[in-house]
Amino acid sequence: MNIVHAMPRRLHCWIAAHVALVLVISCFARMEAEELTPVMSVEQIERIKAATVFVQVRARSYLDPESGPFRYESSGTGFVVSEDGHIVTNWHVIDCHTEERGLRLPLRRDELQVIFFSGTPRQQAYPARLLAADERADLAVLQVARTGGPALPLGDSARLRETVPVWICGFPFGPLFSVLQRGPEISINRGLVTCLRHDDRGRLRQIQFDAAVNRGNSGGPLLADDGAVYGITNIAMGTSRINFAIPVAQLHALLETSPLTARSAEDCALTITSAPSGASVYLDGERLGVTPLQVAVQGGHRRFSLSRPGYRHHHEHLAIHDQLVVDRRMVPMVITELRPVARALAPAEAAEHGEALWREDFAQAAPAEDWDQETGGQDQRTWYVEDGALHQFADDELLHAVFAGERDWQHYAVQSRMRIADNPGDGRAGLIVRDTEDGFLLMRLHSGSSRVQIAQHVRSPFGWTILADQSLDMAVETGRWYTMEVQVRGPEVLGLLDGRPVIAARLAAGPIARSGRIGFYAVDAQASFAEARVLGLAAPDQDIELDDSLAVHSFWFTDRFAEHEGLWQAYHQQDKTSPWRLSPGAMMQLDDSAGRRVSLLRRYRISDAQLHAVLTVDGAGAAGLVLRGDKDHGLMAVIARGRAELIEVDDQGRRVLASAAMPVPEGPPPRHHVAVLMQGRTVHVAIDQQMRLSTDRASITSGHIGLVTEDGRGLFHMIGASTAP
Repeated sequence: MNIVHAMPRRLHCWIAAHVALVLVISCFARMEAEELTPVMSVEQIERIKAATVFVQVRARSYLDPESGPFRYESSGTGFVVSEDGHIVTNWHVIDCHTEERGLRLPLRRDELQVIFFSGTPRQQAYPARLLAADERADLAVLQVARTGGPALPLGDSARLRETVPVWICGFPFGPLFSVLQRGPEISINRGLVTCLRHDDRGRLRQIQFDAAVNRGNSGGPLLADDGAVYGITNIAMGTSRINFAIPVAQLHALLETSPLTARSAEDCALTITSAPSGASVYLDGERLGVTPLQVAVQGGHRRFSLSRPGYRHHHEHLAIHDQLVVDRRMVPMVITELRPVARALAPAEAAEHGEALWREDFAQAAPAEDWDQETGGQDQRTWYVEDGALHQFADDELLHAVFAGERDWQHYAVQSRMRIADNPGDGRAGLIVRDTEDGFLLMRLHSGSSRVQIAQHVRSPFGWTILADQSLDMAVETGRWYTMEVQVRGPEVLGLLDGRPVIAARLAAGPIARSGRIGFYAVDAQASFAEARVLGLAAPDQDIELDDSLAVHSFWFTDRFAEHEGLWQAYHQQDKTSPWRLSPGAMMQLDDSAGRRVSLLRRYRISDAQLHAVLTVDGAGAAGLVLRGDKDHGLMAVIARGRAELIEVDDQGRRVLASAAMPVPEGPPPRHHVAVLMQGRTVHVAIDQQMRLSTDRASITSGHIGLVTEDGRGLFHMIGASTAP
């Protein structure tokens, strides 16, 4: 009975299984007949693929031969923003350099090309040129000779919100996924906006998202579902899926300064004026004439220089287009004589306060948010207001300063309560009394060494002149509030601590400005300031004589050669010549024609000092340092293939004071570390911590320091100097 009833049930199961199999087979049949539906429309995908490009860069050392193989290759992503062939990518994609032992070594970019439809039979490669760039924002605009293709529209990054879906397009790992001789195919992946990071002024600085990003995605577009670009991918935090893009608002700002509609062909009309006139004009090192000047030049992102005797050289990169007008004010050159002089603290009395010029109780955060800030050359802010005080939160060794007030104040006292946080180092904090475009003057307290100083900071080249240095008769306590006051009247500076005069200095006639705004300073201190004010002082007697010599208790600077440096004067033999090429990370002399070429740092004249430098010497010539000199004579340490020499050159000729053989290395030109100690007629030079040249017969005992090449080319990566009594 049970068997009879079970038979139909088995038959029913068999039929059900066969019906299910038929349904599965029919589903597969439909899948073969119809494409799967993508999340993004097919039209959008094709437009993105057509407008996103593979960027390839080939570079070599500036000292490599022209015919030699490329030693450096890199790649990234870009995207088309106009039908006229304009392409956006990251600056770091096309900025060619390597890092070695903490040094940034620039490379010469010889090939820059853009590949459309990378990795497909439609692949097309075009040479590209740099049209405009914003290095700080990490953006670059290229141009190729290709028109008519689709372009990606630019959105408004202010519309973004957290959790908005975004698409990331690019070429992760670059050529790793290339097929045959083609480039890699494009990758498109999806993520969400996870954070919108603003600075303390409320400006959107970074778009954080969680889509996968790898090396090679840099420069690619970050798109929303509407197909518009809202950011440019530029940072990946390893495998954390915390990645960042540049808000498209920063790209809009770059395009406004170099509009895509502007003509930038071979014969762009360029008008250049300067104050004062008569300045020599150089474009990529080629002299064009003197200002005022009207000339036709090739457009694009080019290196522009102005040079006039008695003034600092002016250097910048210009996005040159047709009808561009450039007007620049040149800054007079001031030479500082650095002569270490030990000086005892002179008796000083505080001046009587006058009317209040400025006051801040830090009850509100808004005023400090608008103040200018300087953070060791980095683009970040480290000051905030809380609980009635201004605080600096970083505990690193970078300089942290924030500025307030008016630049035309002359005779005044700056007062504030100040506290240095507990820390194991020598925390420094103080009051800035004169900030100008060139640097600032301050009084600072050292917690670790219990010292107080009056010092001048110079922004370029970065360094300090210690005008007065005094040990305190008490230990500086961290965590305790001190009342600091600095009075400046003409050349006189007086510093007070808790109402007691503790340090004084007199400024030199030329190097330090007579007016400027005030500010607050901290290094490795996490300092706090409260109840700040500026009080007027009566002008000093007009009979006060200025001291033309600078009493320096110590001095040091380091120059790592930035694009804006304008304090070097170049000579070929004894005649002035075009400025040496500057690139972040090196100053270069690339003309290997016969003769001595010199670039002198005209800001300072020194006698006794310690120098250190890093340089690369072309194997065919010689290069080194001018230890003391000017355009007519000098004391030099020169490195050539197989030898090193300590040389004096003057009107009587060339004298070798010391020499030594050096090993001849194989391979690329080597970098050398040079250290120098100069004390009167005695000079010691150490090269690579192995070789030493010494003399006690130097007849040139003061002058400018500088860089020199002889019958060859050279790259100089860093130079520094220090001096003490």
